Amino acid sequence: MIHRRLDIRNLEWRVDVYIDDGSVDPEEVLDCLYSIGASGRSIRKAERLFDRDLPNEAFTCSPRSGFTCIYIGRATSGEEFLNSVVHELRHLVDDIARYYHIGNGEAVGYISGEAAFMLASDICRLGCPNCTKHYQK
Repeated sequence: MIHRRLDIRNLEWRVDVYIDDGSVDPEEVLDCLYSIGASGRSIRKAERLFDRDLPNEAFTCSPRSGFTCIYIGRATSGEEFLNSVVHELRHLVDDIARYYHIGNGEAVGYISGEAAFMLASDICRLGCPNCTKHYQK
């Protein structure tokens, strides 16, 4: 499993991103959820996701300002992987924008771009249809 810690625009916001590259460790992701104060409901939802073990699953949890845990599960294709990444990053950006009262516009675009930039090597490696074959079940 790939784990990335993102520091976005010097905001006081801890973002832990977990990407299933074929060797997921649910306990590591659940520990992140506990550490950031996720609700019991959110933790049970994540546990059910891991129990089902289906492709193209992901979640973002921002239980309080300043903390986010993102999980991107294995994908059936590079396109599905990219779809999950973009979808979950949108949740992250929405949570940050809501907290800082940032409207739509350039600031949101910069936050989105920065988050994607920090994950670019993983997005390129796992989002390429020719590269995803090694981690599909």
